[in-house]
Amino acid sequence: MRAKFVFESVEDNSQEIVKEIIEKNIRTKKTKEKFFDYLKRIYSFDENSPNIDKKEFTQIYNQFSDLLRQIFNDKRDEYTEEIKALAIEKGYSSLYDAYDTQKDPIFKILHWLNIYYLKDILRKYNDLQDLNLDGKFQKFIDKWYPNFKELSEFAEKVEYIRSILMPSKEEKQARATKQIKGKINPEIKSAIDEIAEDFRKVIEEKEYDRRISIITKFQVHFLNGISRDNYMDRKNRYYMDNIGMFIQKENPKDWNSNYIISPNYKELVRKTANSISIETIQKWQFKMYNKLGGFISELGKKFTTKVIGSRYSSHDIVFNFEDGSKFTINNQIVSKVSNLGTYFYTYPTTFHNAHLPDGSRIAQPSEYSVKKAFNDYPNQKA
Repeated sequence: MRAKFVFESVEDNSQEIVKEIIEKNIRTKKTKEKFFDYLKRIYSFDENSPNIDKKEFTQIYNQFSDLLRQIFNDKRDEYTEEIKALAIEKGYSSLYDAYDTQKDPIFKILHWLNIYYLKDILRKYNDLQDLNLDGKFQKFIDKWYPNFKELSEFAEKVEYIRSILMPSKEEKQARATKQIKGKINPEIKSAIDEIAEDFRKVIEEKEYDRRISIITKFQVHFLNGISRDNYMDRKNRYYMDNIGMFIQKENPKDWNSNYIISPNYKELVRKTANSISIETIQKWQFKMYNKLGGFISELGKKFTTKVIGSRYSSHDIVFNFEDGSKFTINNQIVSKVSNLGTYFYTYPTTFHNAHLPDGSRIAQPSEYSVKKAFNDYPNQKA
C-alpha cells in the first residue's frame, strides 16, 4: 500500500519550491543568481542538445547538495531525540532495537536524518512510498522533511541528467538495449523474447530452489535459531552471504534473542529469485539482440522464424529464407558453479540443419561456415 502523504500541491511545482528555498537560504545576490541559473538549466535540459557538461553537472550537483546539508542537518541531535521517542512509544527499548527489526521498516529509513546529497532525498522519499504510515509518522515527516515531494521531484530531474551525462555501466547497457530493440527485426526480437521468458523461468526456479535448500540446512543445523555471536562467526559466513536477507530476530524487542528464518521466507525468496531472473536474462537478451540481429542483417535475405522447444532449458529457432535456404539455431541455458562457489549461467548456441537454396547441406554449420556458404552460393551457382 502506498504511503498516504498529504501535500498542498498536486501539480509538479518543484521548480518554484526550489526557488523559494534558494531565496530563503542564500544571502548574497551573486550566489542566488548562480543557483537560479543552475535551476533554469536543469529544468530546460534536453538530452539531444545538452546545456550542461559533465564538469558543470558535478559542480551543480555538489552545490545543491551543500544547500540541502545546510537546510536539513543543522538540527540532527533534535531529530534523533524525536525519532528515539517514537521508537520507545512503539515498544522498542532503543532506536537501534527498532532499526534492527524487519517489522517496522520505517525506522530503517528514518533512524538518521542523513541528507548529504540530492540522491538521499530521492532515496528516502521512494523508500517511504510502500509504507502505510500512521498519523504520528506523517507529522514527523511533515516537520523534518518539508517540501519532501517537490524536493524528490527536483532530485529526480537532476538524477535523470546524471544518467545522461555520467551513466553507470548498467544504464549504458539499458540504453544500448533500448536502441537495439528499436532497430532489431521484429521476427528475431519475438523469437528471442519467447525463449528468454522460458530461460527466465528456469533461472527463477533454480535461484529459488538453491536458497530454499540453504535455508533448510540452516534450520536443521540451528533448530532454535542462531545467536548473534555465532551468526557473525566466519565459519557461518556461508549462511550470511546466501540467505542473510531472510534471517531476522526471533523477538525483535529482545537484544539477546536468537536469529531465525523469517516466517514468510518462501514469499521473500520467490521475490528475490524473480528479481534475479529478470536481471540475469536481460543481459542474455541484449547479447542475442546484438549478435543474432547483426548476423541475420548481414545475410540480407527475407526470412521467417519459428521457435520450437520441448522444455524450458532448450529451444530451437528455425530460420526459413525466401530463397529456400534455411538453418536452425539451438539455444540452451546451463547452470554452473565456479571453483570459488559462484553460481552462474551459460547459454550455448549452436547451428544445425543448414541448407542452401538448392537443398544442399552445409557441413558442420557454425556462424562462420553458414555466413560463408550463403555468401559463396551465388558464385558456386554461376
